[in-house]
Amino acid sequence: MLSGCSFAIVSGPSAVSPDGRGELACTTSHVGPIVDAILTLAQVVDIALTASQSRTDWNGHFCAAGDPSCSAPLSRGEAIGVYSALGLASAASAVYGLSRIAQCRDARASVAGGAAGELGSQHVAP
Repeated sequence: MLSGCSFAIVSGPSAVSPDGRGELACTTSHVGPIVDAILTLAQVVDIALTASQSRTDWNGHFCAAGDPSCSAPLSRGEAIGVYSALGLASAASAVYGLSRIAQCRDARASVAGGAAGELGSQHVAP
């Protein structure tokens, strides 16, 4: 399973000035972090399932029944290490994505509040 959707698709507010509509170009959708969270959960499940299997059961997923010369491409311990690394990468990506989205929303609210404040401070002569 691939992880890191938020690293790839989420962008926070940039130092570039707002576009003509007064909105900053940044990500407000939670799709990336949600995908990352689902992938993190899948890795936790993989870790639990792998840890609960005996070496014979683990090798049985990769080898024909009764083939004593066959072994799994990764030991259970190695697989747990790989699943842990992938889970941590997915979790880090989800946290990154959520923080960048929060920064984007805060920046947009600030721009919107500033624009509303400027409109409210204009005085119309009688």
